[in-house]
Amino acid sequence: MRSSSVNTRLTRLEAIIPTLATREDLARLDGRLTERMTHLEGKLTTLMHQELKTMSWRLITWNTGVIVASFAGVFFIARHVT
Repeated sequence: MRSSSVNTRLTRLEAIIPTLATREDLARLDGRLTERMTHLEGKLTTLMHQELKTMSWRLITWNTGVIVASFAGVFFIARHVT
């Protein structure tokens, strides 16, 4: 009884063995993953630089508008209030 259970388990294991990954399979997978990660890092860096550039121009535009409006307000007050 016990022998048949062990034989069944061994048969199942032997059936699975050909489907397991080898060291070469894992090395190829690692190489592909490394290549993809490098590619994704490059894309992420490009996107980050674009977003930072866009945000910088928005801040510059906003600050310029605030400064111009402030000077206009000060000029108006100096010209018409006194």
